[in-house]
Amino acid sequence: MTNDEIAGRLVVLEVFAMTAFGLYLSNSRNDPDFSKAKELLDNTRAAVSSLANTLSPQAQSAAHEYANHLLSVLADNLKNLRGEGDRTN
Repeated sequence: MTNDEIAGRLVVLEVFAMTAFGLYLSNSRNDPDFSKAKELLDNTRAAVSSLANTLSPQAQSAAHEYANHLLSVLADNLKNLRGEGDRTN
């Protein structure tokens, strides 16, 4: 992993740490249509983009790819917690 990729990932981790409590608060029982969770995910993406703007293009790309991956996993986990995930198993 290059220094730029590490820097990109650190930006993402910083944003995730700042939003972790907010995601915890958007518990699924109080967010039946996922509107709070979706808004937090969108805000997290925007924060990654904003903080990554100061990085090199390669680091920005790494940050966005890493954020998209982690946010996708997070969204899938939220669906699974609600029992709305893939039920083919």
